[in-house]
Amino acid sequence: MASVAVIKSSEFSGFIKRRTEHDNMKYNEYSIVLVIIMLDAREIYPLSDFQRNAKQFIEQLQSTHKPIVLTVNGKASVVMQDAASYQELLDELELARSSAIIRQGMAEVAAGKERDALEALEESRLKHDIPR
Repeated sequence: MASVAVIKSSEFSGFIKRRTEHDNMKYNEYSIVLVIIMLDAREIYPLSDFQRNAKQFIEQLQSTHKPIVLTVNGKASVVMQDAASYQELLDELELARSSAIIRQGMAEVAAGKERDALEALEESRLKHDIPR
């Protein structure tokens, strides 16, 4: 069982990508995630420190549940986090995405853009070449 999750720092930049409007308010489907993943500037270490003291870093990750940033040549390269906290982050992201999709659907219904479910399923089946 994995004890630590490693995430490339470039993946975090993809979190802010879609906004939907509903009731004249903007909702960011990733806002919950962004609150969770705020990184402590004191938790940035060179990769070489991690390589020399991997066991201590893993113990720290498991006890604090706070992510750390590892750098290569002075630049952020990866974010490390304990597996339980990473799973919690994924669960929150899935909840935020689902909520955004539900809000979008509700807005479409309110705008009169609803469709017959059977027609929509048939269109999707044809679009993706799914046999009956």
